[in-house]
Amino acid sequence: MKKNGGRHIMESSQKLSDSIRYSEQYISGLGSYHSPHEMLTIVYIADTGSDGDFDWLINEKKYHISAGDFVLFNHSDSRLPLVRRSLTDIRIHVIRFFPVAVFGFDPLEIFWGGARTHRIPANMGAGLLPTFNRIADECRRDDSFSLEAAKSALRLLLIDMARILPECGEISAVDRTAQSHAALLAHIVNHLREHIAEPLTIKSVAAAYGISESSLSRMFKQLLSMSFPDYLRRLRIQRVVYLVTAKGQGVLDSALEAGFGSVSGFYKSFRAVIGTSPSEHFKSIRFPEK
Repeated sequence: MKKNGGRHIMESSQKLSDSIRYSEQYISGLGSYHSPHEMLTIVYIADTGSDGDFDWLINEKKYHISAGDFVLFNHSDSRLPLVRRSLTDIRIHVIRFFPVAVFGFDPLEIFWGGARTHRIPANMGAGLLPTFNRIADECRRDDSFSLEAAKSALRLLLIDMARILPECGEISAVDRTAQSHAALLAHIVNHLREHIAEPLTIKSVAAAYGISESSLSRMFKQLLSMSFPDYLRRLRIQRVVYLVTAKGQGVLDSALEAGFGSVSGFYKSFRAVIGTSPSEHFKSIRFPEK
């Protein structure tokens, strides 16, 4: 059992390499629920306890959560959710994954708004549960086929969620200007990935897309809740994690390929994004066989 302030967590977890993680958690009390660095998180609300529904504050927006709901967090969410309720257990099932390691890209077109959190209510998300459970089962099984099976199931789950979200009012309620900016931002992020090894600047990227630096900066702040330099740094760290965990490359070679110009700058950025050193982070990871 872990303890965080007035909150108690009982957790059992499994992971496939370092790409996909599944856990079951029982939460009692008040406190922040952490969605770790650079991971997309899908939460299934299995049980809300004897007190029934509860409110969840996420990015300053309150969601009324019921058993059977799905809650989705983009890795760019800048504020931590807060569960407010009495001291009875909430049981949740959690799948977290590195999108770059699983897909080779970040599915921004699905979870397009980093500042938004998507909720799929129980009456609309019941059909998602078998696929969600398949991913959990593969994480528990963890044999030589499990990672690929889990990736396939995860792709199907995201596609089904992308189809459901507009019906939930989460995306369709956004004004057309924001949707247009989100579509442009998806292209810009793909440009950053394709040229990740180059010395990218906000000036060069803005010029490439014919927009002003201030407009590009504002777009990142509004849709991803972070600055252009911070997002680029996180994107480069994502690339390092993918190259090391999925391709088995050396850490420093991966850092160079991801566009870091110095070892000290890489180590500083890695600790700022991940919260620990590269050696500590990769210590327990199973690397692919060569």
